[in-house]
Amino acid sequence: MGSRKRLARRGRAPQWFTRLAPDAQLALLDDPYRELTEPLVGALGPDAEHVVGRVYTAHERSTRYYLAPRAAVELVSARDRVGSWWRRLSPLHRVILLNNRHGAVPTALGGSVHATGGILRLRRKRRLTPTPMAEVFLEREARERGRR
Repeated sequence: MGSRKRLARRGRAPQWFTRLAPDAQLALLDDPYRELTEPLVGALGPDAEHVVGRVYTAHERSTRYYLAPRAAVELVSARDRVGSWWRRLSPLHRVILLNNRHGAVPTALGGSVHATGGILRLRRKRRLTPTPMAEVFLEREARERGRR
């Protein structure tokens, strides 16, 4: 692959995504096809070369920035994988996860870590925690519930 960044495997959060500030992550999670602001492009740092596409509009004489198609599809795939897992959870399990999104999740909730499809992971000292993509997803869900 040379200098190209590896694609995220099995719905994991792309590395470039995990390096962004939480608000930028939430914005991209909501709409991976949105126009990127210059500060967001700057926040991507050296990753921008691999994940940002540009569209030049001649009549406006302006350049607009978007996630490159491959990066957007990668992010949508990871988001949808977590979303599919989320929809299969009971309302009680959803509340428990939202209440524990910044810390350890009760291990009884995880059942078998393998059963979560890699959405939850077993850490040192037998702590069950959400993956980085699941953390962002849970934060988005918590904020959405707070608006209702």
